[in-house]
Amino acid sequence: MVLQVLFAAFFLWYAGSAACNSTSRILLQGHMPSPLVVCCSQFAIATFILWVAIRGTGWIKDAPLPREAYSTMKKLSFVYALGFLCVNIGYALLTVSLAETLRSAEPLFSAAFTLLFLKSERVSRASMASLIPIVVGGALASASDSTFSAAAFACVTVSNACFAARSILTKRLAAVYSGDAANIFFRVSALGAFYIFALSVVAELLVALQILPLSVSPCWNCAVESSGNKAMGILLFNALAYTLYNSMSYFVLSKVSVVTHAVGNAFRRVVTIFFSVWYLGNVITATNATGIAIATAGVVAYAANKGNEGKGPAYRSLPMTTTR
Repeated sequence: MVLQVLFAAFFLWYAGSAACNSTSRILLQGHMPSPLVVCCSQFAIATFILWVAIRGTGWIKDAPLPREAYSTMKKLSFVYALGFLCVNIGYALLTVSLAETLRSAEPLFSAAFTLLFLKSERVSRASMASLIPIVVGGALASASDSTFSAAAFACVTVSNACFAARSILTKRLAAVYSGDAANIFFRVSALGAFYIFALSVVAELLVALQILPLSVSPCWNCAVESSGNKAMGILLFNALAYTLYNSMSYFVLSKVSVVTHAVGNAFRRVVTIFFSVWYLGNVITATNATGIAIATAGVVAYAANKGNEGKGPAYRSLPMTTTR
C-alpha cells in the first residue's frame, strides 16, 4: 500500500510538472506574456490551497514558525520566489526542453555552495567529476536550439543559483523548525507571493516613471482585459498544476532519500521535455537529444555519488562565512 502511494505521488509529481511547465510557455509566449503575473498567480493559488488544507480544514497539522526561524524563512522564501520568477522568464524566452536541460546544471551551484557554506558536508571527487557531463550536455543542447540567448541563459543560471541556495537555507531552517514539508511550502508560498507582488508594484511604478521600458511592466489590467476567459482558465490550471507539482515533490522528498529524490527529479525533467515536444510541437535535433541524455546521466551520477560520499578522498567545504 505504501509503495502504491509512492508510485501515485511520483505520477502526480511528473504530471503536474509537465502540465505546469508547458502551460507556462503557452501563457508567456502568447496569452499573457508577463512572468510576474504568472508567477504571482502560481504562488497565490498555492498559498490559498495550503491555507485551506492547514488552517481552513485542519487536514494537515499546523506547525507555527518559531521566532528564531523567521530570518531563515524570509531568505528561503526570497530565493525560492526569485528562482521561480527567473524560471518563468526562461520559459518566455526558451523552449521547455532547453530550459529544463539548462536547469539540470543546478548541481554545479549546489556543489559550489556546499564547499563554501556547509563545513559539515563533503563533496567527493566522483561528485565533482560527474558535473562535467552536465556542463557538456547543457552545451550540446544549447548549440542547435534557435531560442538560446545570453539573456535567457543568465535567467536560468540565476534560477539554478537560487534553487541551490534554497537547499542550503532549508538545511538551516531544519535546525530551528520542526514543521513538515507542507507547512514549509505553505509559508514559502505565502511570503513568496508577497515578494513577487511587491516586485510587480515596483516594476509598474518604474515603468510609469519611464525609468524602465514598458516590456518590464506586469501590466495587470492589460493581462486581465486582453486575455479572455480561455487564457484565464489556462492561468488557473497552470497555478493548480504548479501547486500539485511542488506539493508532490515535497511529499516524495519526505518519503524517500535525498538521492532517490534527486534521481527522480532528473527523470522528471526528461518526462517534461518529451511531453513538451509532443504537446507544443518543439523540434529536438540529434544534437539536442544527445545533450539532454548526457546532462541527465550527469545528474543521475551526481546524485548517486552524493549518496556514497564519505568514502574515499573528498574536497572539504570551507568554514561558514555568513552570519546566522
